[in-house]
Amino acid sequence: MLKDIALGVYEAYLERKLSSTEVPRHLAVVQDGNRRYARTKGDEPEEGHSEGAQKTERVLDWAYEAGIEELTLYAFSTENFGRDGDELERLFDIIAEKLNELAESDEVHERNVRVRGIGDIERLPERVREAVSHVEEETRGYDARRINIALAYGGREEIVEAARRLGRDVEDGIVSPESIGSSTVESRLRLRSEVDLFVRTGGERRTSNFLPWQARGAEAQVYFCDSYWPGFERHEFLKAVVSYNDEGGSTTTTRAPLASEEPAD
Repeated sequence: MLKDIALGVYEAYLERKLSSTEVPRHLAVVQDGNRRYARTKGDEPEEGHSEGAQKTERVLDWAYEAGIEELTLYAFSTENFGRDGDELERLFDIIAEKLNELAESDEVHERNVRVRGIGDIERLPERVREAVSHVEEETRGYDARRINIALAYGGREEIVEAARRLGRDVEDGIVSPESIGSSTVESRLRLRSEVDLFVRTGGERRTSNFLPWQARGAEAQVYFCDSYWPGFERHEFLKAVVSYNDEGGSTTTTRAPLASEEPAD
C-alpha cells in the first residue's frame, strides 16, 4: 500500500515535470526481457511474449498521452530467427494477432495513427506478412501519429540494402556519384525519420543494431532500464521521457533483478 502511494506521488511529480518540458518527437524502444521475465515466474517463454505484447499496448497509450509523435518498436530482430522453432511459431502468432488488433483498434483510428512494418518483411511467415499488409492498408491515410513495428529488422542490413539501391541508381544513371550525400542514402532507407530518444529495457547497455543511421551518428539520447519489458511501468516510461532534456546524455535507472547478470533475450 505504501509503495503504491509512493509511486503515485512520484508519477504525479513526473507528470508535472513532463508538462513543462519538451518531449522527444520520435521515441524508439528495444523491448527486451520477455523470456527472462517469464523465467522469474516459472512460466514458458511464450507467456513472457504474451505479457510483453500486453505491455506494448499500454506503452502505446502512454506515448500518445505524452504527446510523442512517432514511436518505433523493436519487435523482432534478424538475430531472433535463431530461436527455437516452437517458440518462434508462437511468437509469430502473437505478432500477427497484435497487428490485426491494431488494424481494428478504435483508438488507432480515432487518434489518426499510421502503423507500418519496417524490416525484411518477406522473411516472415505468411500470416505475419498478411497482418502487416492489413494494418498498413487500414491506417494508410492517417498522419497525426506514427507507429513503426520493426520486424525481421537489422540496422546494418538496412544500410547495406540502401547502398545496393543507390548503386543500382548510379548504374542506371538516375544518380551521379558526385551528388551522393547523407540525404541521398537516407532517402533509400526503410525508415527515414531521425530518432530523438532510445529506451531499452532488460538491463543491457547497448542498442543492438537498432536504427543506427536514424540515431544521427549516436547523437540520439539513450535511456537504459533494468526492468524486463513486461514489468516496465508507467513511472519508468515517464522518467525515460523526462530524461530527454536532462543534461549529460544517457540516463540509467536500476531496479532489481539486475538483468545484466543474464544474457539478453
